[in-house]
Amino acid sequence: SGLPHIKALFVKNCAELDLWDVKDEDGEAGKGNSVNSSTWPCLKSLEDLYLSRVSKLQSLPSGIGGLTALKQLHILECDNLKTLPESIGSLSQLRALYLHGCSKLEALPKSIQNLTALQVLHIKRCPLLKTRCEK
Repeated sequence: SGLPHIKALFVKNCAELDLWDVKDEDGEAGKGNSVNSSTWPCLKSLEDLYLSRVSKLQSLPSGIGGLTALKQLHILECDNLKTLPESIGSLSQLRALYLHGCSKLEALPKSIQNLTALQVLHIKRCPLLKTRCEK
């Protein structure tokens, strides 16, 4: 909660880090799954989020939809990522979404069509997505 003006956050090579198992101000553990979760208000100004090689990451919490200033989202080499939440469609300022090396990512949420500001969608080395797109 002490970084209300942070614009960019880089999380890289954190194999044991559970990004969403964060304690709130009262010391209660939570998974950051709601927009109102204490995990997210401190990142209201966040414009760029880079997640690279975060091995424990299996899904982004729905609370990511509360990052209304987010312009770029990079998810790189997160081998266990399986899903993106529907709330990603609430990122009205998102201009670029990069998905690289997410070998277990099965599908994009339907709400991705709500990203009207999106200019770049770059998908690379996501074999399950490739298989879906070929059909």
